[in-house]
This record gives sequence, C-alpha cells and structure tokens, in this order.
Amino acid sequence: MHRTKKSSFNLIIILVPLVMVTAGGILLFKIIEKKQIVDSRENFIPIEISLPGKRTDPVTISIHNAPIIIMYFEPDCYYCHIETEALLERIDEFSGIDIYLITANEWDEIEGFTAQYNLQNYNRIVTGKICRQDFYESYGARVVPSLFIYDETGKLLYNSSGYTPVTVILEALNR
Repeated sequence: MHRTKKSSFNLIIILVPLVMVTAGGILLFKIIEKKQIVDSRENFIPIEISLPGKRTDPVTISIHNAPIIIMYFEPDCYYCHIETEALLERIDEFSGIDIYLITANEWDEIEGFTAQYNLQNYNRIVTGKICRQDFYESYGARVVPSLFIYDETGKLLYNSSGYTPVTVILEALNR
C-alpha cells in the first residue's frame, strides 16, 4: 500500500510539469494566432452585410474617402446599448464619418434595436446583418461590442473589445 502511494506521488510529480508545459504551449499558440488576426485587421477588409428592407440584396461595406466606424454588436447587449446611446449623444462630432452597426442576430432584433434609437433617421449610420462567417476570422470579433475605426485610406486607427468611451473614439479620429 505504501508503495502505491509513492508511485502515485511520483506520477503526479511527472504529470504536473508536463501538463503545465502543454498548457503553456497552447497559450503561446493562441497568443500567436491572436496576433495574426490583429495584424490582418491593420488594413480594412470589406464586409458583406444585408440591410433591413433589402435582406436578399447584400451590400459591401467599403471605404469611401471617409473614416468609418464598425461596431459589432448584439441587440440584447447592455454595453452595446450604452455605446450606441453615447455615440448618439455626441453624433454631431462624427460628421463625415460612416458608422456601421453590424450583427449576426435575427432581423426582428436588428429592426427593434434600429427603431429603439431611431437609427434610420441618421444618414451616416447603417445597421445590418453579417452575411458571411469569415467576418469573425478576419476581424477577430468575439466580444460585443467590438469596435474598429479606420481612416479614409483603410488603415486601422483603433480597435477594442467591450465598451469604449466616446472620448477615446473621438481621440482616435483626431477630433
């Protein structure tokens, strides 16, 4: 019986470092993978979305000689509501900037969110549904809200996951 306990202890002594090294390797791989995703976002990648009312006729978000803000959101996300309210409170400071609020949620949720904030009344704000799943791979958006700000040439100025204060967004845009 004493020998069994010693053998078990020796096995634990061997397995714990092995598990830790393996976990460290996996973590390092994930960090490298995340860095590749971040690097791929340095330049704008067009995003195909469907718009309310034109669900079967997707459009492509692209840069049109103006900075753009892309916010990946979910209509039931508390922080997405806070972010949207904060943007709308200072919307005059975003003149000349296209703002896209995009999600993979269902149309009734998207339309409800759009109506709640009267987003259809802002000519530079567009809400839409992501058409292709490669958005997640290209942009690495896993958390809502996720924010991506690009200049008029398509260069990434700022990105974040989670709520971002409007002052930080305006600072990224040099406003």
